[in-house]
Amino acid sequence: MPDVELEQHRAFAGVVDVLEAVGADYVIWGGVAAVAYGEQRFTHDMDVVIRLNADDARFMAKALEEDGYHVSLPSMLDALQGGYFNVIHLETNIKVDFFVPRPDSILHWAFQHRQRLPFDEVRQASYMPPESVILTKLRAHQDSGSTRHLDDIEGILRVSGPELDLAYIDREAARIGAFGTWRELLEKSRLA
Repeated sequence: MPDVELEQHRAFAGVVDVLEAVGADYVIWGGVAAVAYGEQRFTHDMDVVIRLNADDARFMAKALEEDGYHVSLPSMLDALQGGYFNVIHLETNIKVDFFVPRPDSILHWAFQHRQRLPFDEVRQASYMPPESVILTKLRAHQDSGSTRHLDDIEGILRVSGPELDLAYIDREAARIGAFGTWRELLEKSRLA
């Protein structure tokens, strides 16, 4: 592993260790989750969806600070009604982004169907299921226009396609206005 990947792994693994130790209600999403179900690629950050209250936030902030992360408790508390905050691994200056969701059917389903997968050789972590990764990537593509999200979806379809709940993705993609893009990707993958 190149040095940057080793540093990144240390920063990400430390966050997973804290999340597991404090019993956090979380799922990994974004690029790290896309790689877990799809094809290997370098991702610059780790994104975590987390459900927590003020007491949980204080407990988690203290644990992260003790483990060498910069944490802004006011930012964490501001995010509790739906929003973002991040933590920075002080030794490597690597950031992990957290999202506290408002009620959302895709994210609710993601928490109900989260999967415990190996994070590395010694750790397990909670991941958003691949269907939810696809749907959040479709949303991100709608918002940003970035083709990286579509590439991630294609990778998931190639690696995990036969195991996906395609009917669920069809319904939710139609609901969020991404059905056409989804069907194009599905047909391209030859799973349709």
